[in-house]
Amino acid sequence: MIGRVERSPEAGVVGAELIFHQPLSRGETVVVEYEVVSPSPGPLESEYYRRLRMPMREYLLRVEFHPEALPATTVAFTEDRESVIALDPAHRAPPAHTDATPGVTGIRWTWADEPLS
Repeated sequence: MIGRVERSPEAGVVGAELIFHQPLSRGETVVVEYEVVSPSPGPLESEYYRRLRMPMREYLLRVEFHPEALPATTVAFTEDRESVIALDPAHRAPPAHTDATPGVTGIRWTWADEPLS
């Protein structure tokens, strides 16, 4: 269930509280699926990331693109590595991290009319 939601349109940030049916015990695993949809029209997004507070055995982050708005490049990144990834046939960038360490992990992309950084 979603609890409080805070937005900062100026900073391009949304934070949401996820409320589970019961408190988790230390070491207990939970699978969470949620969807964030960018409103249209609006500025083009160029990345999505999460800051992990604790190590995670497995972490899956998937960004799906509209077939008429595909990025030129997609890169999976953490604080200490990055790698170019290909979209799957459903136009998703699906990096999975195993033994993820605390810190930032995400996906960034460029559009065809943007210079590569």
